[in-house]
Amino acid sequence: MPAIMLTPIDIEYTYDHLDCNALNFVLENGYFSIHRSIVIDAEEDPIFSLPYFMLASPDWGEEGTYNAITELHISPHQLNFTFANAIATELTQVQIHCTQPVDLQLVDFLVNDLFLGDVVVYAEDVASELRVAQVLFQE
Repeated sequence: MPAIMLTPIDIEYTYDHLDCNALNFVLENGYFSIHRSIVIDAEEDPIFSLPYFMLASPDWGEEGTYNAITELHISPHQLNFTFANAIATELTQVQIHCTQPVDLQLVDFLVNDLFLGDVVVYAEDVASELRVAQVLFQE
C-alpha cells in the first residue's frame, strides 16, 4: 500500500501544553505532528478522544485532521502509522524513517503520553527494553 514517507531531522516532545501532549517530527521543509488531548470529555465531544495530526511539507501541502490509528508498527529505525481514514491525498499510511535508532523516550511517549499503546505492534528485531507497556490512562 502506498505511504507518505518522511525522514525527520529532529524530534520535539511537548508535555501538557494547552492541555495537550504533542510529538513533532521536524522535516527539512515542514513537519509531521501528533497532538493528543490529555483533558478529554469524550461524552461531550467524541472527536477529542482521537489524536490530531498535522502534516506540512512542500510535497504534501498542509493537512490537519482528527484521525484514529489502527496500527503503529515500530521497528528499530522506522515508525509506520496506519490510519482509519486518509491523512493526506487519500493515503492512510505514514512511514517515519529515523536516522537514529528508535529509543525508549520516543516509544514511551507514543505509548504513554499519546495513549497509542493499544495499537502498537513491535517488529521482531526491536529490543525487549524498548517494548513499553501502557501504564498511563487517559482521564
